[in-house]
Amino acid sequence: MKEKGYGYQTISNYKRSLNASFRIAIADDLVRKNPFDFKLNEVIEDDRKKRQALTEEQEEKLLSFVRKDRVYKKHYDAIVILLKTGLRISELCGLTRQDIDLENGVIHVNHQLLYSKETGYYIETPKSNLTKKYNKYHEDSLPKITPHILCHTFCSRLANRNMNPKSLQYIMGHSNISITLNLYAHASAESVKAELRSMIA
Repeated sequence: MKEKGYGYQTISNYKRSLNASFRIAIADDLVRKNPFDFKLNEVIEDDRKKRQALTEEQEEKLLSFVRKDRVYKKHYDAIVILLKTGLRISELCGLTRQDIDLENGVIHVNHQLLYSKETGYYIETPKSNLTKKYNKYHEDSLPKITPHILCHTFCSRLANRNMNPKSLQYIMGHSNISITLNLYAHASAESVKAELRSMIA
């Protein structure tokens, strides 16, 4: 598949589906071995770009820009919620008034709104042109920002502040602790510098 131009993520998705199918086949005594029970990154190179969380400075610049911009200010609340809660875009779009408990400061996330060809629903989300517009008028450019980057930023911020990994796993809804621990392994340069300064001082 790699030779045909398929990306790592696409191949990984196919492998995951086939792996699950063969596990079911083994459980049903249809086959003896699962040919897809291996680590994909040991067979082909994982060439996906690493997602970079925004720095606190970039976050402030983004929010300041969006708050004042005539086109994007309508997305300000959504961006703040994504940054400060770690919600996924589908979870944000699925929120209802009943999900928000202002008295206890809690958002109940138990459903999400998704696109489906059968139902024809479509969710309008903040476009990535936001970054392009910001960079056009500012010398200190921002990286490409997607809803997932905002979620990743929230999670990374908590990891950099030494939140217990199990607590962070619970908040983010990660099925596997290794996903959460990966955020700790990729601590930002800023957090490393800050920690070194505190140790030297």
